[in-house]
Amino acid sequence: MEQYITGGVKVDITSDLPVGSGLGSSATVTIATLRALSVQFDTGHTLDEIAAIGHAIEGKVQGAASPTDTFVSTMGGVVTIPGRKKLSLPECPIVIGYTGSFSSTRELVANVRSLKEDYPVAIDPIINTIGSLSGYGEVLIEDRDYIALGGLMNINHGLLDALGVGSLELSNLVWAARKAGAWGAKTTGAGGGGCMVAITDHPEEVADAIISAGGVAIITSPTHEGVRVE
Repeated sequence: MEQYITGGVKVDITSDLPVGSGLGSSATVTIATLRALSVQFDTGHTLDEIAAIGHAIEGKVQGAASPTDTFVSTMGGVVTIPGRKKLSLPECPIVIGYTGSFSSTRELVANVRSLKEDYPVAIDPIINTIGSLSGYGEVLIEDRDYIALGGLMNINHGLLDALGVGSLELSNLVWAARKAGAWGAKTTGAGGGGCMVAITDHPEEVADAIISAGGVAIITSPTHEGVRVE
């Protein structure tokens, strides 16, 4: 089924998410726009179709894209990728730290691709290990073992640094969060600046530490809700 919109549309976007920070702002805007167009023009697209179209758009814009951000923005919850299995919502607070800097996902993806081509013997195992961590994480989320899950986040952060997607500013926030009692803290998104994420049972203390280290802190929690019409 293909339908074409003629005459043009105007889209007004209001968002508290910092752009280019690793919080999936491009995915959320893409999915929200697609859902709005689907409703406005009664195209009949399902949420699965909207998620797939959003992923394709992200890939064209960035050069490569994981379906994670677009799928979760559409469906909500905690989801495994590529299996798309929904997991239990973690019952611990999440603290996001924002460095205030912008990074280009396209450039970072290209840099990792170049590194992989130059040093495949070293880089391929790192990428494979990062992928395997999600499998361990799935079990720990279902077991509600957030301390062990935090340990995996710390390992993941180190591996991402090895891929060259870290930054001094991000690492400062990550280590500040850990020293304040976070079970785990890591770069989120493509890296290069942007944001880190921590899990903890002391969110206020971790947030204060992030602020003291020069970042902006956001205390949040996961939700089952994805894209919706208001």
